Amino acid sequence: YQRLDELSGTTAFDIAPLGGAQDGIYTNGPTLGVAGIPIGKFLGDTAVRLNGTNQTVQILDGFNPTAYSLEMWVKADAGSTTGRGLIVRTAGDPNGTWSHELRITSAGLFQQYTYDGNLRWITGTTVVQPDTWYDVVATAINGGGMNLYVNGALTMNLTPLKATMIQLNASYNSRRLTPQGENLPSYVINMGVRQELFENKLAVVLTCADLFNSLKRRTELDTPIMKQSLVSARDSRIIYLGFTYYFGSSAKKSKEETLKYDDSI
Repeated sequence: YQRLDELSGTTAFDIAPLGGAQDGIYTNGPTLGVAGIPIGKFLGDTAVRLNGTNQTVQILDGFNPTAYSLEMWVKADAGSTTGRGLIVRTAGDPNGTWSHELRITSAGLFQQYTYDGNLRWITGTTVVQPDTWYDVVATAINGGGMNLYVNGALTMNLTPLKATMIQLNASYNSRRLTPQGENLPSYVINMGVRQELFENKLAVVLTCADLFNSLKRRTELDTPIMKQSLVSARDSRIIYLGFTYYFGSSAKKSKEETLKYDDSI
């Protein structure tokens, strides 16, 4: 566990060593001591700013886990909200090859990627905004599923068969105060299935947005001159069925291909 709150030096200290400290190394002079997360217990902490090219925090670790959890707080500057690697595991050049990665895609979405003989990835639905802090958590189990959480919103992939992917996407918005009242809690659960056929040449995708018809926005206004309850909802769930056929001798898929859902009201 590296807090990345050093003010000088080249060592990113592991403050919770398990089986021996795994200190990191700051490379190519990143900026230390910049303003950190302005939230709760993190108030007053500092962070490290990387330039997105050659500045890194390297951790030398030969351990090969059968399951893992990764968590990081990240804020992207303007101009850095797409096409960025966040955590990379590699035995060579981190800019060239890797077996695991937590990254921001070219579409500006958080994504967990891994390779276990087959390419596997899971992509969130939160569009990264500049100068905004995000708590990103990725988990995976060898032979099991992959999960991705962005600020508590869950995207989960299950692979019961080699050519079958089942995805569950859940998002919860807690109660929030407004100048004139409050926004009440809301949640939505989406689900999708992707099945590959004919030696991965044909992909069939079926998704259902708002699986339990729970997507509603509720606002309570309470002022000395007005009391009002507002509820916004859409008429029905949205179901999508799609087919993709890959021509040629090799069915090469995009690493950023993902299931998408319409959560608009």
